[in-house]
Amino acid sequence: GAISKDSFFDQLIAYLEPVLPYSHKIGFCFSYATEMFPDRDGRVINFSKEVELPEVEGEVLGSNMKAALRRRGLDDQVEIVILNDTVAALLGGMRESQSQARQFETYLGFILGTGTNTAYIEDLSRIEKLGEARPSGHMIVNMESGSYPYVDRSPVDEIIDRGTNAPGSYLFEKVVSGRYQGLQMWHTLKIACEAALFSAAFISRFSRVESLESYQLDQFLFRPEGDNILASCCDNDQDRLNLYYLIDNLFERAARYATINLTAVLKHLNAGLNPLYPVAITVEGTTFYKAKMLRPKIVYLMENYTRRKHGIHYEFIQAENSNLIGAAIAILTNG
Repeated sequence: GAISKDSFFDQLIAYLEPVLPYSHKIGFCFSYATEMFPDRDGRVINFSKEVELPEVEGEVLGSNMKAALRRRGLDDQVEIVILNDTVAALLGGMRESQSQARQFETYLGFILGTGTNTAYIEDLSRIEKLGEARPSGHMIVNMESGSYPYVDRSPVDEIIDRGTNAPGSYLFEKVVSGRYQGLQMWHTLKIACEAALFSAAFISRFSRVESLESYQLDQFLFRPEGDNILASCCDNDQDRLNLYYLIDNLFERAARYATINLTAVLKHLNAGLNPLYPVAITVEGTTFYKAKMLRPKIVYLMENYTRRKHGIHYEFIQAENSNLIGAAIAILTNG
C-alpha cells in the first residue's frame, strides 16, 4: 500500500543508521526513473512495478535523506551518490571481470526481475544533447528500457495496462518482467476457460482463483502434480499439458523480447564482433535466475539469433552482490 514521503525516507535512514558510524559516504542504488543532477543527487520521475509512493514522485532523494537524518537527530553531513540499479549491475560486473583479469570490449547491465532495464557505456561524441562541443570520453547510459512503448501488445496486455497505477507507461516492462507474468497468466487462463480449453473441473476450480503471482507459475512447472494452486486446478494430464503450453508461450514471448532488447543495444554499439573480446552482460533479477523456463530460452535465443545470425559475441556474467559493489564504486569514485 501507499506510504507517505516522510515514512519512506525515515525507513531508509533506519536501515542505514547502524552503519553510519563507519562511513558518511552513501551510494544509493535506486531502481526507479530518476532525473540525475551534476552533484550526483537525483529527482524521482516516477515509480513503476505498481509501487505506490505518490508523495515521493518529484522529490530529490539525497536532500530528503538528509532531512530524515535531521528528524532522527543524526548527523546530516554525509555524501550521497544516487545511481540506478542497472548502472550498479554494470559497474559490479566490470569490477568482477577485472578482478579475474578478464578482457571484454565493453559492458552492459541488464535487469530482469520484478522490472526490466538496460544500461550500457556510450561514447560522449554520440550524445547529441551535449551540444556541438562534446567532450571526449565515455558515460554509462541508463536507458529505462522498460518504458519502451512500441510493443506489439495482446488484448491481455491491454487489460493489465488499464488496471495499473500508470496506464500507458512502461509498456515493455509490463509485457516482459516478473511483476506482471502472474497477471498475464491469470487473464489468459480466464479467457481459455471461457473458450472451454480446459476440463469442467479445471474451469470450476480456477473460477475461485482470484489472482496469480509469477512464482506460482514456477511452482506448477516444477511440480505439475504437486501441492500448488495451479496443479490443484488440474483434473487430468490434458489440463496439465494445456496449462504447461500456455505458460511456455508466455515465457517464450518474454525471452524473445529480452533477446531483441539486448541485441538492439549490441548492434547500436557495433560491439562484440571480435570473439576474443566479447561484450560482458551483467544480469541481475530473480526472474532471470529463478524462473524455470525463462533463462534457458534467453540463452538459446541469444546464441542462435545474436551470435549466429548477427555475429555478435557476448558473455552473461553473474557477479555476486553486483548492485552493492556498483553502489560502492559510485560513491568512492564520485563522492
